[in-house]
Amino acid sequence: KKKKKKKGRHSDDETLPGKQATTFADLELELIPIVQSAVGLETLWCAVDVNHNGKLSLAEISKMVVDRFDLLNHRPALMRAYEHTTQKDGDGDPWVEIEEFPYLLVNLHIFNKLFQTFDIQDPKEKRPIDLEDFKAKISTLGMNLADADADKEFETISEGKPEAAFDDFAVWYSKQSNFGFGQHAAEMSEDLKARAKARRIMKKAISRRSSLRQSRKSSRGGSRKSTRSTRSSRGSGVAFPVLPSSPFDKLDIELSAIVRNVDLLEQLWDTIDCNGNDKVSLAEVDKMVVQRYALLDNKPALMRAYQQTTLKDGDGDDWVELHEFSQLLLNIFYFNKLFHCFDVIDNDNDRRLDVSEFKASLKKLGMSLSDADADTEFASMDANGGGVVLFDEFCVWYTKKHDPDRDIITSAESLQARKRAKKAMKRRRLLAKKVSRGPDDAVPDFEFGQFDALEGELMAVAKDCDRLEELWDAVDLNGNRKVSLAEIDKVVVQRYPQLDNKPALMRAYQQTTLKDGGDGDAWVEVKEFPQLLLNLFYFNKLFQCFAVIDKDDDRRLDVQEFHTSLKKLGMSLSKKDSAKEFESMDANGGGVVLFDEFCVWYTHKHEPGREIVTSAEVLKARKKAKHKAKKRATASKKAQKKERDDTPDFSTKKFDKLEAEILGAARDVDELEALWDIVDCNGNGKVSLAEIDKLATQRYPLLNSAPALMRA
Repeated sequence: KKKKKKKGRHSDDETLPGKQATTFADLELELIPIVQSAVGLETLWCAVDVNHNGKLSLAEISKMVVDRFDLLNHRPALMRAYEHTTQKDGDGDPWVEIEEFPYLLVNLHIFNKLFQTFDIQDPKEKRPIDLEDFKAKISTLGMNLADADADKEFETISEGKPEAAFDDFAVWYSKQSNFGFGQHAAEMSEDLKARAKARRIMKKAISRRSSLRQSRKSSRGGSRKSTRSTRSSRGSGVAFPVLPSSPFDKLDIELSAIVRNVDLLEQLWDTIDCNGNDKVSLAEVDKMVVQRYALLDNKPALMRAYQQTTLKDGDGDDWVELHEFSQLLLNIFYFNKLFHCFDVIDNDNDRRLDVSEFKASLKKLGMSLSDADADTEFASMDANGGGVVLFDEFCVWYTKKHDPDRDIITSAESLQARKRAKKAMKRRRLLAKKVSRGPDDAVPDFEFGQFDALEGELMAVAKDCDRLEELWDAVDLNGNRKVSLAEIDKVVVQRYPQLDNKPALMRAYQQTTLKDGGDGDAWVEVKEFPQLLLNLFYFNKLFQCFAVIDKDDDRRLDVQEFHTSLKKLGMSLSKKDSAKEFESMDANGGGVVLFDEFCVWYTHKHEPGREIVTSAEVLKARKKAKHKAKKRATASKKAQKKERDDTPDFSTKKFDKLEAEILGAARDVDELEALWDIVDCNGNGKVSLAEIDKLATQRYPLLNSAPALMRA
């Protein structure tokens, strides 16, 4: 058996890459498939890195050469290649890391060819080379240089001196040589570096998760009996929460296997990264979760995981890159488990916890606290002192209990990130104003190419009933089969920031409800949803065009701005004709053109038969809605009959909970400022009645009473 085993091993060695190569040309052909493939490089690296410490010593490299590459088994050349890789191509330490590995293979090839060609036995040989010797050597190496070029190159090597050291010649040759695989070394080095970083993050996350499981196991005990004995030994004050058993275990095993395997991880990445730009957006992550892992389709948990990955565990941009992907998967699991726990103890399903719910659910959390201790624990969880705990506050509290060193993103940090994104978008708009495209004629013709990719994606959704229904469910948060402007605005901000232009969003919403097949009410129903998507794109395109010609950014056009921007619109008119065109655009004769007038004019030029909703029609619809609301209020007053006495006494208990939350925000300067920034949409430091009404509608429907709002 031993003889057979030895014979088999010898047979395997004969088939190793480079083992049979007798010339450097043959060896190069065998090395090309390895160096051009990250998987091939990693396979060879794993075989060479015997102790798996992520570093190669000179001894390990020497063993690789002896075992696999007979032609490169030249000690002086090996030493020189090792020194050049670590000191010149690498970071200066005495080890070869994985990102330096492609350079090592290239250097081994170069220096072995040099040293064996000229029979050099000392890696530090300082034998001088004169000009004639230099020309002879490059001729031996097959390099064809004219005498003038050779003289110039030798002068560079020798720095103007009559002789140059062989060491300097070797460095020069390594730069001049263009081996078939050498040109891929830098590209493969970056690829391996990114994959190694992904592995390190993945290993750290797995280690963190293992320690979390171990701590959870030790806190629960190995069985019910040990759990009871543990709790009895702790006494009555157990302040360490434990997640209840969840349905995630089976899926956790499946995804853990993917996270540990770089190849499987990359396959999943390629599936998610639909457009192949090496960046994954929230929409692409949401699509993966909906299609593959329905158990993890909880929007609050998904949003929290995405923000944690990009803003805390990642590099702070708005995208998830490949090296952040494994951490994203772990975060999706982590926050979904927390959301499951949060949902279990949220008895009234209002997505916020009060102190009574927290106390009633202590057993579910595996905690045992007195009333006073529970109050103290709840107060530490309620970061803003509002009297209720939201999901993000619960995540921070739970994580601090289990992993005190981990920093969990808060709502305030998310808000700051959104502000930065808005500023970046504003800068992009300013740059877009410099773009001037389109042929010269009498009809406006503006290029909207920047919307093509997103438009193609959403139009595919509009044509697919199943995907359209999924998007509808994401927008219709309360499940009442009606979508308000606030719900549409939320999904646009979260999923499609490219369409987040409020005037265009408002115009699309009004056009859908009042004109394009809408029934005239203030809601978008399911049947109107595809038309809403089309209108979102149409009016965002028009708003981009409007913003380009609105030079002073006051959201209105004067005749001078229109005339100077004719080329940007692809039009050619005299000053007199442009004045007439502007007059036809200015429907109310106010001397300036607002965005709604611009939309009517542009559409009439391209689609004369299509009606665009005007400001007058919108005002009329609002008056009609107010009249209906007044009627309902009158009817409600007649329906209320109560005994009267001399002193008015009305129960307002239903406001108590919301009042405590708002008063808590009013006492916290940071939270108050964050709320102000949300209300002050245009950032002018002033808040109008419309902006306040929008806040009440979106955040505090209990306070959405028009007469009370007006009086306040």
